[in-house]
Amino acid sequence: MDVSNSINNEKKKKESGVRSVSKQIILGLLTNFSSLAPSMSLGFSAVAIPVLRGSLTSNGISWFASIASLATPFGCFLTGPLADRLGRTKALLFVNAASFLGWIILALAFYSSNNYPLLITGRILTGFSTGK
Repeated sequence: MDVSNSINNEKKKKESGVRSVSKQIILGLLTNFSSLAPSMSLGFSAVAIPVLRGSLTSNGISWFASIASLATPFGCFLTGPLADRLGRTKALLFVNAASFLGWIILALAFYSSNNYPLLITGRILTGFSTGK
């Protein structure tokens, strides 16, 4: 009976160790997402411009590349008072929701025939959320 109990105890220890490591990895990724999202927003134009060359003018491409950087200061200026009024957690949820909505709009723009307004709107939202 002692042997089976010790084997069960060892299995439980291994299972709890795997769960603990998994939790740490997931929490680490979630914690670092706040650094990853702004980087994706600022670097997205470098990846998207070669694809957009056929459908946008050079002026449109220039606006597409720079509008996120132009929206970032507005996010900086608005996030502080928003955090004071709503609290930090709700303010971060609001900013992350704006980022998520911006990325959804950018994804929808890929499937739209008149995608320029969607592209600019998505870039404004992702740029705004970069200024958190």
